[in-house]
This record gives sequence, structure tokens and C-alpha cells, in this order.
Amino acid sequence: MSGSILTSRRSERERIVIPVTVDRDEHSNSPRVGSPQRDESYAVVTTKWAFAMAQQRAEHWQEAEAAWQEALSAAQRSGKKDAKAAVESRLGSLYRLTGRPDEAIACFEAAHAIWSSRGDAEGMAHSLFGLGAAHQEKGDSKAALAYHSKHLHIVQKRGDQIALVAKAWYGMGKAHSHLGQPRQAINCYTNATDSYGKVWDFDGAGRSLQCLSILHAACSDPGKAADCQQRAAVALRRNHQTLRQESTT
Repeated sequence: MSGSILTSRRSERERIVIPVTVDRDEHSNSPRVGSPQRDESYAVVTTKWAFAMAQQRAEHWQEAEAAWQEALSAAQRSGKKDAKAAVESRLGSLYRLTGRPDEAIACFEAAHAIWSSRGDAEGMAHSLFGLGAAHQEKGDSKAALAYHSKHLHIVQKRGDQIALVAKAWYGMGKAHSHLGQPRQAINCYTNATDSYGKVWDFDGAGRSLQCLSILHAACSDPGKAADCQQRAAVALRRNHQTLRQESTT
């Protein structure tokens, strides 16, 4: 795999960061002057965000959920819509990780509504991916495919978000696979592998290649299945090595 951007792969639960944009006055486009109460509320968001992420990494799910809920309340008090949308997305991801897709969908829908109203393409892509993944986890592959297709359209139109392109292809591959459409799934996972490779995302590439190996085997192509399995092992080993190096620095 080649690429110009070297990014270590961490789990999905760590990949969304709190936004640093500010609300602007609709007439002058200058930053709004916040009240002390609003500034204090935003400080609570950042504090609770860090605490929730730490609890989530430790798989302390109840503590993480409580912190995200506090961050969400603080974001609402702060009046910063981008912060509210970001916390909704994180809470949605937590609900996905803990097997609560209906609650995840509600959070991602709330986030998507905010990002859409602000014309934030990257935020919309993140929330659409969450919606697709949550619907997939509910067993609704048709809805999942529709959301991931919208996600792909947005990020391909931008042209500068290769990692998000990879996630869209991966989600579409999973949906096609569950719909009993192996050829379409192979095409999607192949595109996902290529896109993950461009940003040196070894974990994403490895998982895509594992799916390709299973699909090629199901399509009676043992040669391609074995090749994909070998490449997957190499990619996942490199991801493990990268994470181990990071943990010692």
C-alpha cells in the first residue's frame, strides 16, 4: 500500500474530535461574543468530552454515557450547535458500541440535522456513516446502503476526504454482502481497500481484505481468497506494530 499521508489507525471510538469552530453573527460574519455562562458551559463540554473518551477507551460504558449526556446538556446551554452535533455523534457511536442501534439512530439524526443546516459536508458524512452503520446493526441493509451511498456522494464531491471515502465503500460492501449481492460487495470492498491504502490505514485495509477473502471463497475463487487473506494478515500485522510503537512513545 502506498500513500502520502501516514496515519496510524485507532479504533472508531477515538476518531472524532471536538470541533473548534465558532458560531458567527449572521450579518457581520464576526464571532459572536459569548456570555460568561455560555463560555463556562463550553468549558464543561471540553472537560466532559475528555473524560467520556477516557471512560470509553476503558470500556466503562455507563460512566462514558453519563459524561456524554452531561457534555450534551452543556453544549445545549452553550448555544454552540457544532458542539451539540459533535457530542450527539459521539453519543450515537457509544450506543452503537453497546448494542443500542435505535438510540444511536436518534443521535445521528439529530447530529445530521444540525450539520445539514450548517452546510457542513464533513459532519454530514460522519452522521450518514453512523446512520448507515446503525441501520446495518438493526438488520436493515437496504436503509444502510442508502445512507452509505449518500455519504459516498458527499465525500466524492469534495474530493479531499479519502478516509471518509474508504468508510463509505466499506459500509456499502457490508450492506451488499448482507443483501446477497457478492459481486457488488466485492467491488465496494476493493474500492475500500484502495482508499484505506492511500491513507496508510492498515486496520481498515486489513478488515476490507478479510471480507474480500470470504466473498471470493463464496464465489468459488480460492486463489483470490488466499491472496486477500495473505494481504490482510500483512496489513493487520503492520497496524498492530504501529499501535505498539505509539503506546511506547
